[in-house]
Amino acid sequence: MSTAPLKSAATKDENQSAIAEIGKIAKDLTGVQLTERHSAMISSRLQKRLLQLKIGSLYEYLVYLKKNLESEKETLIGLLTTHHTFFFREFAHFEFITGKGLKAIIPQVLARPDKTLRVWSAASSRGQEPAWAVSAQNAAVP
Repeated sequence: MSTAPLKSAATKDENQSAIAEIGKIAKDLTGVQLTERHSAMISSRLQKRLLQLKIGSLYEYLVYLKKNLESEKETLIGLLTTHHTFFFREFAHFEFITGKGLKAIIPQVLARPDKTLRVWSAASSRGQEPAWAVSAQNAAVP
């Protein structure tokens, strides 16, 4: 099966406008900001879907999307969002923390009046980020 885009009756401007609007719909659904710089990504990720639906342009897909938002939104989200998220994605970082980082930090934490080490991690898309605080006096340092 060919993955070449179908011939389009829509103009380049209509397709560009459609990409911007599809990005806005995706943002409203997911919170993920897809701006003009994501146009090529949006277009390429939707090409297979256009072929499946026998739709010839992104403009026509936008019309379809608006008419079928409830049934199409999960597919759109799946196509336009990245699904590689693992808490232990970069294991070397955790090895550094346990091997060297904590040894350097614990004396500083023990010098503080509350003796508490608070760790913040940037959010992960599935909520796997840790939110914890431990007393440095009770922490086991490798």
